[in-house]
Amino acid sequence: MNRTLKSLLATLLLAGVTGIALAANDAVKADDHEGLKHELGQRFPGIRIQKVAPAPWPGLFEVLTSEEIVYTNANADWLMLGQLLDARTKVNMTAKSWDDHQRIDYQALPFERAIRIVKGDGSRQLAVFEDPMCPFCQELENTLREMDNYTLHVFLFPLEGIHPGATLAAQLLWCSEDRSAAWIAWMHDKKEPGKTPCTDTNVQELVTLGGRLNVQSTPTIFLPDGSRISGAIDRKPLEERLAVQMKPVAASAK
Repeated sequence: MNRTLKSLLATLLLAGVTGIALAANDAVKADDHEGLKHELGQRFPGIRIQKVAPAPWPGLFEVLTSEEIVYTNANADWLMLGQLLDARTKVNMTAKSWDDHQRIDYQALPFERAIRIVKGDGSRQLAVFEDPMCPFCQELENTLREMDNYTLHVFLFPLEGIHPGATLAAQLLWCSEDRSAAWIAWMHDKKEPGKTPCTDTNVQELVTLGGRLNVQSTPTIFLPDGSRISGAIDRKPLEERLAVQMKPVAASAK
């Protein structure tokens, strides 16, 4: 259960125990996004609400919190948790909106802390936060294996709570003499790297960085325009996204 949902349930439980009543005359005009944000903040003080905007579904508003997107009506009388899908295109509109809101300064990424892999002319750039034991990262790596002409910057981001041993694997990969070769051998052929982790703190620093960038799952892809893609993505849509991303980036680690 995510932290936003826990906060919501805790707030609702507190309201039930203490008998707090929400006034019926607290209605907010549909075009008053700041008023709606304030109203939700009053009702759910434990959640940091960043933005409220109209949702693709008429009559709904998307509420951007520090952790996810939820939905409400114009009066903040109802709250809906879940994913909003476009039934025609099968696009996950919740995930798309989340990614749009979470743009970063791509040039500010510490590329010297990434494993750099170049294929072909290396002209297309992407940075990916990956867990070495994540099956979805494996899917992405299989997709990238079929592609050419890109530079991949792998930021090690072990999710130890989900994949026990991922932190050690990440440290061993980072400590390898040839990090790029070790990463490819591990992800493509499951060939284990060396047995002795070094004392380098890079992996822990990348976990901290990912937290600041609100990386919540792996793989998380960042493109040179600052946009992100959460999860594995098929080759065709990835090729389309990369086609407009022809921007150089700083040199990174071996």
